[in-house]
Amino acid sequence: MLGNRLVKNKSSLSFLCLLGLLASCGEAPKSLALMREVGAGGWSRRDSFSFDMPVRDSLSLYHIDIVGRLRNTYLHDSLRVILHVSAPSGEWFRDTVRLSLTHDHDRLWEDFRFAYCSRVRFTQTGVWRFDLWHYMDAEILKGVSAIGLYVKRERNGKK
Repeated sequence: MLGNRLVKNKSSLSFLCLLGLLASCGEAPKSLALMREVGAGGWSRRDSFSFDMPVRDSLSLYHIDIVGRLRNTYLHDSLRVILHVSAPSGEWFRDTVRLSLTHDHDRLWEDFRFAYCSRVRFTQTGVWRFDLWHYMDAEILKGVSAIGLYVKRERNGKK
């Protein structure tokens, strides 16, 4: 049954392939992009997008960006999101973030990248979970086609 669910969910299958690649390498990659597509019906305020990130190095520093893609139908000058971070031990942290956007409605879509936090140290090894919700005025947010995180590990004190 688990196999059938994974085949139906391309995101899960892609993530498992990524985990296999990470496990087969001697060290974790310098950067990791974690993205989810938002369905054509829009992003419901009740729906979160979850991202699991394996951390094997608790001494390195990381940079975390919130990334996404907006369609030309996105009508707002900002995107307000809630970011919930869970450590492998179950401890968690929640933050609300207002992403200021300059959006060109003449383009079919635009990508954005917002520097969320720099020089973060994940204090525990294991799988960290990131969940994103929107907290805009609309119950169903239209015009966001993808949302995610970009995590980059520093090398020897440098990006």
